[in-house]
Amino acid sequence: MEYPNGQPEMIAEKAYWPRLSLDSSHLVYVYVDPFSLKNQLFVADSDGGNEHQVVVSGSWNPDTKDAPLYAPDGRSIIFSAVVPLPSYQPGWVDKMMGILPAKADGSIPSDWWSVPTGGGVLTRLTHIQSLGLFASISPNHQHIASFSSDGVFVMDLDGSNLTMLVPNMAGITGTISWIH
Repeated sequence: MEYPNGQPEMIAEKAYWPRLSLDSSHLVYVYVDPFSLKNQLFVADSDGGNEHQVVVSGSWNPDTKDAPLYAPDGRSIIFSAVVPLPSYQPGWVDKMMGILPAKADGSIPSDWWSVPTGGGVLTRLTHIQSLGLFASISPNHQHIASFSSDGVFVMDLDGSNLTMLVPNMAGITGTISWIH
């Protein structure tokens, strides 16, 4: 809506985690399919026009994608997603005893990933396996600050030079922003 006297306008329906590109011309968000509950990344113009799904290709596509943001160059999207776990293969003892695998309650650790805005194969940026990830690009466009339930850290855009600034947030979730 226009500030201060505008009326609210719908830009994107069922859009979770909406974030603008650095030049404010595009929007990235997560759409949750109401039937499968799988998350899909979408990009659109800042007014909601020209929306399209960012199709992930390759051997692995996480069901849950969270907290997306545009990379400074606008050519890729950075987002958090769970880490692919090896599938459970029961041994003969497990089969004989009738032991079945249990599934977690959704509190699965995540890492930072990137994908081209036009879609493609995922690139894993970190190996932190933390809960509640949220990130912010530095004003000089060289670093990412990340808040998680495990701490606050900073890294280069490609995930390298990961440095913990504040360890152990005692499970507290939140967001983070740079001060200009």
